[in-house]
Amino acid sequence: MAVGASTPTNNRATFSTYGTHLSVIAPGVDIYSTILGGGYGLMSGTSMAAPHVAGVASLILALSPGLSPTQVRSQIERTATHLGSSTFDPQFGWGLVNAAEALGALLPSIYGQVQITVQDATMLSVGGADVTLWVGTASCLGLTQEVQTAQTSSGPPPITAPPLGVAPFNAVPAGSYCATASTMTQKGTTTAPFAVTAGTLTTATVTISP
Repeated sequence: MAVGASTPTNNRATFSTYGTHLSVIAPGVDIYSTILGGGYGLMSGTSMAAPHVAGVASLILALSPGLSPTQVRSQIERTATHLGSSTFDPQFGWGLVNAAEALGALLPSIYGQVQITVQDATMLSVGGADVTLWVGTASCLGLTQEVQTAQTSSGPPPITAPPLGVAPFNAVPAGSYCATASTMTQKGTTTAPFAVTAGTLTTATVTISP
């Protein structure tokens, strides 16, 4: 989760970056904190904001220890106090983290999982390929809005790793997507967009060629 910093007046701190990758914001200006050399002082930064979200995540897991990381993230985002927009806003993400709301009733996750298999023209799996998810277009042409990136597994996997040639994406908002894949010499794109549904696993294949 990317956590931005907010000011005491719930604006985005000027030093805090923003964009489509942002998850939520949390207080990050003039936070009472330990300081180097001992003692306490007022500190500012996203390093001050992120522990607020980590603490809320810990409290959620204390109440519901069986939740996955993606479910915890979804709960934090769905219960955040919206700022700037009634939905997602690039300046604030899903809003200001709200511990009281996050510890209330569990809400359905907004995320699904995606596994992209990359193969060459001979149908062999390709390890070490760079894979990008994009907001889908009608025919997967003219892609402009990047969502997430990952790389296909390239060696003998441990039990918990994806198979050779598979790139996992674990927190993808429900919607329509296309995928591209490339190596130093080959590239490819899904021939059609695919739908991601919250709480489910979606699979797609990209065939790459010179």
